[in-house]
Amino acid sequence: MPPGKPRPPISSQPISGRARIMNFHFFFMGSAGDFFPLFRTSIALLSRGHSVTFVASDEYVWIRPFIEKTPISLVCINADTRFEQGEKPTFDVGGHRSLSDLVEPLVSAHFRYVQDTYVPGNTVFINYIGYVGVKFACEHLGAPYVGVLYAPNPLAETGIFDDDSLAKLSGALQRVASDNHISLVPTVDLTWILSSPYNLAYFPQWMGNLGESVFHAGFPYPVKNDATLPGEVVVFLAERKGEKIVLFTPGTSMPDPAFYAGIVIEACVQLGIHCIVVSHQIGQLALQPEWHGRVLLLGQIEFEAIFDKVDLVIHHAGVGTLSEALRFGVPQLVKPEFWDQFYNASFIETRNVGRAVKKEAFTRETLTYLIDDILTSDDIHQACKKMQVECLNQNGAVISADFLESILVHDKVASQHDPVVETL
Repeated sequence: MPPGKPRPPISSQPISGRARIMNFHFFFMGSAGDFFPLFRTSIALLSRGHSVTFVASDEYVWIRPFIEKTPISLVCINADTRFEQGEKPTFDVGGHRSLSDLVEPLVSAHFRYVQDTYVPGNTVFINYIGYVGVKFACEHLGAPYVGVLYAPNPLAETGIFDDDSLAKLSGALQRVASDNHISLVPTVDLTWILSSPYNLAYFPQWMGNLGESVFHAGFPYPVKNDATLPGEVVVFLAERKGEKIVLFTPGTSMPDPAFYAGIVIEACVQLGIHCIVVSHQIGQLALQPEWHGRVLLLGQIEFEAIFDKVDLVIHHAGVGTLSEALRFGVPQLVKPEFWDQFYNASFIETRNVGRAVKKEAFTRETLTYLIDDILTSDDIHQACKKMQVECLNQNGAVISADFLESILVHDKVASQHDPVVETL
């Protein structure tokens, strides 16, 4: 199939009785919304005997506790001497108009990684679609490639890549092509970036239908829910049984989370309700005397352990947090910042499962009104329960694992290199 031309999605059918272990390589950005869909899919693949490698663009320390509990291999290409690319990009989206500053230095490293690890007939590369080096290498080698979409409005609509960013990436790709004596180089534009032989969307069609060329797996929930609550959370909840509790999580990409956490806490205290704050940067938050007994600060917690025990989730409108709240039927109050978050916020309001507030209006007075309005709204709670039923009808982690397993069986490139695949 010509590079850049989307292939209609194959049917998602579990493949049993395989003659070999399949190798899946996942490339991801550093946010929780990027990591957990792939991680949960990987757990499903590992349970079927396959091999999984995660390729990180930086040393994301927070993911290691999850990875280390599994047989997943983790490669940090900036920490690996084979893929050293000089200055390490950092995941600080609040200071970037686009992602080119993050992905441009990785083009050559990703290209070489694919070259070094591709084994025809049993290797699939699953890629965040902005990493053009992975896509280019797969097209050059004829390797099975899957472009991943996390939200219904892809890059073309979020404005992540402007003309200057695309020009930088095009130049980086040209240099890679020259270094590897490749004459055919695609034009790096949004059409090429968004086109893949296979496209996997980690959200259901009823949230946003991207067309027949995209396989909508649905929200990727944990294959097995074995998350447990830390002791301090158990005590906090037990002592406040029957009282309203709000959870605030700014995600891994919200700028200045301590500032916004303070506003949320002030609103909760004014309403006489309790608040749990989950953030990697809570150390920057100074506890006030009037908050005593009403606030619990946590660095990290698994959402599946806590969301069914709170009455409202306030967050950044990331699709990962959104999907977890829908799964547990919890109302949401969101403050979108960039990218897909505005679409997600609109979805929340359209489906009446919560409210959205602009960051300029994110004040104690506004939040006091909105929190009270949401907690006392029967319509919102009924809408949340309805959406919960829809979410529980499918698990995108299992469905996406079925989809990825099927690729090598159906992919002509794989069968040409390895006739054994045709008999599976």
